[in-house]
Amino acid sequence: MKFTIDTETDSYEEAIRTVQAAYHRSGEALPAVLQGPSGEFEPVVWKAPGWENLNGGAWTESMLRAWVISLRDVDCLNYVWRVCAEPGPPGVHTPVLAEYVTSGLTGKQAITEMTQTTRRLNRAARDFCAAEPFTVREAARRRVADPAVAAIVMDELTRHPLWPQMRHHAHPPQLNGGSAAR
Repeated sequence: MKFTIDTETDSYEEAIRTVQAAYHRSGEALPAVLQGPSGEFEPVVWKAPGWENLNGGAWTESMLRAWVISLRDVDCLNYVWRVCAEPGPPGVHTPVLAEYVTSGLTGKQAITEMTQTTRRLNRAARDFCAAEPFTVREAARRRVADPAVAAIVMDELTRHPLWPQMRHHAHPPQLNGGSAAR
């Protein structure tokens, strides 16, 4: 069998499917690589639950780093830092996160105000054709960062120009119990 792949009109996924069909391997998962911002293909670090068979939702290391750099708002950076400061389950309880990001506000006011920050984060993520790089467990009201995502994001945050202005320098949160206690 011979086939042709046009790199100018066929997407990466279409090309892989063509190759899989030629080798009678259709239906197998696509390789866990993505084209990062640099144009190079690299391994996927994390893929959002529920997006396994859909385009988007996957993050590579360079995408995560570029996403952090693209954040130009201290509230967004505080949100990201707070979620990544306690990676893995159970995650950060939404009211705890909201009160941390929106200093001086509590309860419903803090959660309402945090919604604006979440929208800005999601808008920035859409620039990378992906979802927010955290698991959002609405029923449990928690945000969970995968440890691999958290390590990359925390490293990039320390290089961010707004790092000195971030809240944790003057108001460190109570970790390991602060989010689980509520």
